[in-house]
Amino acid sequence: MSLTFDPYKLRSDDVSTAEDVILTNPTALPEMERYWMSLPRKNGVPHRKDVDPVALHGLLEDCFILERVAPGVARIRVAGRNITRLIGVEPRGLPLTAAFLPASRPEMSKQLEAAFMTPAIIEMELEAPRAVGQPRLLGKILMLPLRDDNGRVSRMLGVLVMSGRRGVGGRRFEI
Repeated sequence: MSLTFDPYKLRSDDVSTAEDVILTNPTALPEMERYWMSLPRKNGVPHRKDVDPVALHGLLEDCFILERVAPGVARIRVAGRNITRLIGVEPRGLPLTAAFLPASRPEMSKQLEAAFMTPAIIEMELEAPRAVGQPRLLGKILMLPLRDDNGRVSRMLGVLVMSGRRGVGGRRFEI
């Protein structure tokens, strides 16, 4: 099933209150990729130490940094405020797959492992399905590889953008 994500198209019945609306920066994905491309590189992949939060000022609320801890497993080291509000818990220390519904976790693990091992840029469309008190949300995630201090690709710089109402409680995603 193909999903179309257009952050500029919120229907009036999709919006209840300003604090319930998750409308993240619609230009965040290309901005993040441009920033990542501007970083100094070693063997094609920038180092984590070269990521400057000041330079990411407009993206900070929607971005995150992952650390690979095992094959197919990456824990969230840092996450912006919009991500925390969206998933309903402080994500630091959690595996990224905790933000996904159980059926999508194996695919996310597979994508993570490919991103770390290749290394590769990963961009995926996401959906937070409708549930009681939770309207459907559409969005995208972008993950960009980074090298650690030892030169291994064990970090990812990413951004998560969503459009729609958050609804009640934290949200989980499917790919």
